[in-house]
Amino acid sequence: REVDTYFNQYVDTKVQEAISRFRRSLMEKELKELQRKLREARRELEELYIKAEEAQPKVETKRTPTEVQEELRFINLQLSTLADIPDDVEAIYKRYEQSLKELEERAQIAAENKRRALQELESRIKVWRSRLEELVEKVNPVYQHILERVGGIGAIRLVNMEDPEKAGLEILVGFRGNIPVVLDAYSQSGGERSVATMAFLLALQHYLKSPIRAVDEFDVHMDPSNREAMMNMVLSFTKENKDVQFIVITPSQLAVKEMQDVNIILVQNVRGSSEVATVEEETA
Repeated sequence: REVDTYFNQYVDTKVQEAISRFRRSLMEKELKELQRKLREARRELEELYIKAEEAQPKVETKRTPTEVQEELRFINLQLSTLADIPDDVEAIYKRYEQSLKELEERAQIAAENKRRALQELESRIKVWRSRLEELVEKVNPVYQHILERVGGIGAIRLVNMEDPEKAGLEILVGFRGNIPVVLDAYSQSGGERSVATMAFLLALQHYLKSPIRAVDEFDVHMDPSNREAMMNMVLSFTKENKDVQFIVITPSQLAVKEMQDVNIILVQNVRGSSEVATVEEETA
């Protein structure tokens, strides 16, 4: 019996050994197949890696492949909703993109032209402001001197020079010891406004380029004293500027003494018709 037991154990051992060898052979074949597939997968991976580097640089990400795959599925789902888009949509997009670039270039050119125009405008404004300030600086003393001859005081000043659209000139005048105020329709009488206006115009005469100057009924609201003073100043200016001819129209009586180089033409209504006559200076 013991022999039979040992024999049976021996047989079982040999059977198990044979089975183990068979299993090992199968596993070795399977391992070789897996190794072959691994080599092929690595080779394909290297080829894909090279192609990916040629197409786009490697994207660094902390996401797992599973997360990337899920996002790709989501994007593919979104793209599936765009299946009805025309085939030439890419060409249309490129045309619009090119149009946008052209508009951007034009906008840049327009912006540059605007910048240059603003610089030129600023330069011209500086010249304009400088010339006006220089002119007022010269005219103001003359204006004050003329006012002094008729018992007045005043000044000329520029206002709002920072903005050319709002810039202006203010004429200040005061009579009979009053503080000079801006010339307007309410602060001075009609005669005072006429005197101040004529004083300003006479102060400007040296800076006007015109061979003929005309003034109409400037003395209507003046009193006799101011009328005579202003007329004498006009005559004085004509004597100082022989190349300038003044035409003065007045309904008032002339009250001046120096009539040299002055031609007086009288227009008078006689019996319903106008008659014209020339007054000549008497010679001694």
